[in-house]
Amino acid sequence: MAFSIELTGVKIYQGKYKMINVPGVFPDYLGGVDESRFTQTTTSFSYLDSFAILTTDEALTLSSRYCHILEAAYEEEDTDDCPSLVSLIKEAISQSNFVIARRYEWESGMG
Repeated sequence: MAFSIELTGVKIYQGKYKMINVPGVFPDYLGGVDESRFTQTTTSFSYLDSFAILTTDEALTLSSRYCHILEAAYEEEDTDDCPSLVSLIKEAISQSNFVIARRYEWESGMG
């Protein structure tokens, strides 16, 4: 089975929590976060799900491995007219006070 990670930023604004979408789904094989940081939250017996609360620095480290792949893939494309996915990821994380990482297992068809 394969694992992926989705990130959601959380900003504390005027005493309330505001969720910030971090675009992209990050392949788990890139590493970057200590496995022990995740708490298993599986609700079924077929797939494993877990969550972790990350600092913005940890989330930037995790996403930077993915961003290098994105930058290499799109370096030849003209992106003058719109912000890059990499800049949107970094901006969303940087605006957050902390980040929720959801690590989930999915059927890749490869195993």
